[in-house]
Amino acid sequence: MALATIPSGEVWVQIGTTQTPITGSSVSFTSIPAVKKLRLVVQNVSLTTAGSLDITINNDTSSIYNQTQINYNGTSTVVNGTLNAAIDTTRAAGASAHIQDFIIDYANQACPKLITGFGSNNGSNPANYGIVTNYNSTTVVNRVDFVTANTFNATNTGTIAIYGAY
Repeated sequence: MALATIPSGEVWVQIGTTQTPITGSSVSFTSIPAVKKLRLVVQNVSLTTAGSLDITINNDTSSIYNQTQINYNGTSTVVNGTLNAAIDTTRAAGASAHIQDFIIDYANQACPKLITGFGSNNGSNPANYGIVTNYNSTTVVNRVDFVTANTFNATNTGTIAIYGAY
């Protein structure tokens, strides 16, 4: 089923989904078909304790990512970065990733990948953020992992989905 046709004429097709209860500390999408772009959507997913939800590509946790993140919590703006995950978002215990929406460009090409996105968290420390990451690998994207050092809160209802544009 197509997600949407955007002005560029791309049609997004769902290629994987996980719905709650999500348990454990990771969700993996493997054997991803060769698509021009990938769209990662996280809705209403929370962790059992405070921590981060990271996204890695091709099971790569090396320092090959260049991420810049801008957070705004209603009071102050924070700029930070990381080198070992494509996306690294921190939230309080029980706070949901209300929505996260990330695009991976050039997913099927032998060149570095550009990842852009936004998100918002709710709970005791709500925040909105924008993220730009360069994944400095020429390997085609065939796996995406959503990983936490904690565990997913299985009592929350939510979805992690992945879409592809051909």
